[in-house]
Amino acid sequence: SRGLSQSAIDPRIALAFSEWASSQRKVYSNPTDKSFRLGVFAKNFLTIEAHNSNPSKTWTMGLTTFADLTSEEFLAKTKALPAWQGAER
Repeated sequence: SRGLSQSAIDPRIALAFSEWASSQRKVYSNPTDKSFRLGVFAKNFLTIEAHNSNPSKTWTMGLTTFADLTSEEFLAKTKALPAWQGAER
């Protein structure tokens, strides 16, 4: 999964990323990594907004310390398995 270019990011999301990164004490190794993480964050942010604006959802999503990770990175970092994979074991 690729990040979005800085210029393609909604300024509202860029501000949310900046505030989130500061609150999480995130430090990126270089501008390329930071730009990639911003793109991942933007995608996750939009997913959260879409979920939370759907009245049929019975729970609320939010930004966590993992908000700049792709799904694959999150699963690798947390060693989490989707429920359907766990059921096969």
